[in-house]
Amino acid sequence: MLLEYKVEQDNWAALLPLIQANLNHSPVASLANHAPAEVFLGVKAKTPLQKILIGSDAIAANVVTTGDFSPGVREAVGNLRASLDGMHREVATAKEKQTKRNQSNQRGARSVNFHVGDYVLWSRVDAKKKGNKLSVTWVGPYRVIGANANSFEIEHLSTATTKFAHASRLKM
Repeated sequence: MLLEYKVEQDNWAALLPLIQANLNHSPVASLANHAPAEVFLGVKAKTPLQKILIGSDAIAANVVTTGDFSPGVREAVGNLRASLDGMHREVATAKEKQTKRNQSNQRGARSVNFHVGDYVLWSRVDAKKKGNKLSVTWVGPYRVIGANANSFEIEHLSTATTKFAHASRLKM
């Protein structure tokens, strides 16, 4: 932008708010072709280029107002946005596949297969036992009454007490 608008290099800091505002006020396909500022504020977004490059506060003297962009420019920008969206989608898919590969390659890894209504046993760590400090006792029966992202809510069948337990501390 410095070269395009022939702005002196000492004025580069003046363009930072312009770039940030331009990103926040540009329509995005993922927001149904609305600008993030428009969605957030509920007001039609105006282009910040008019504020900084045109008028009494202008930092460049050679800017010409052309109104709206030509259809060719709109098409090129649309193609660029579609290309970037496709690239981001590919990266996200590759990252997700790598995460699944890493999880499946972990030793002893097992997928969580508990559902609400399943009967399970809960592992209680027995600190009073002599010897192995990591020995556990499987107690229960419990019933799964809720499922969260990393834990399950279980209810003891005879006492009706509830607690949250991680999936690694439960078994069928």
